[in-house]
Amino acid sequence: MLTIITQPNTTDPLSISDCMIWKLGVPAALTTLTPGSAAVMEFTFAASPASVPSGTAFKLYGIPMTVNNTTDFTSTSFKVVAGNAADTITNFVSMLQANYLLASVATISANYTTRKVTVAWQACGEQLKFGSEDNDVSLLTPGVISSSAITNGVNPVYRDDFRVVLRLYRNDIDGGNSGYVTAYEAYTPELTCAGDGTVEFDAMPTVVKLLATPMPILDGSPPEAATYNSQFQYYSLNFG
Repeated sequence: MLTIITQPNTTDPLSISDCMIWKLGVPAALTTLTPGSAAVMEFTFAASPASVPSGTAFKLYGIPMTVNNTTDFTSTSFKVVAGNAADTITNFVSMLQANYLLASVATISANYTTRKVTVAWQACGEQLKFGSEDNDVSLLTPGVISSSAITNGVNPVYRDDFRVVLRLYRNDIDGGNSGYVTAYEAYTPELTCAGDGTVEFDAMPTVVKLLATPMPILDGSPPEAATYNSQFQYYSLNFG
């Protein structure tokens, strides 16, 4: 079922310089056959990391990396501080953030309470280099990294023919000019990785063409209702 996220102000009149936007929410159940997801790597560090010699090799995202206990970090190495999880995590995260191949495609974060480092891909869907041959931290497990989870993303499968149909309706007070002022128009929603999405419709470009300010009546008699209808109009949106 579609939902209204935002709609035009219904309390005060809108000027023609304003937008007259409806934003509709579209649930994934209507748009998506298979919800997508982004790839993610999670590493939980030992509470008291063990001592690991320099040169210990591991691989992430197909990038060869090593332990280097002579410097805190480089773009492909980090220092393990034996017995100090916080410093070891900081060095590991700094290494990942310094590596352009990772930092340019993923968001890297650390939770020091749970000792977990998360590398979350920004793009939706399946990624290359997520097999076990491209991601191997076995020489760091369990002494430094107590557990790890490498989960590839899933490509979403959307319904090709799904559209949201909109039609603008004019609701005049006297009813004389009420009726649809646009034909049915089909809109393709902007969808997220998970499949839910939104549609925006700005009615003002259509409405401004229907507004008019007639010449004043020079004999002093009050303007007729039609004059008010030309200056002040009421609209609603049919959608489905």
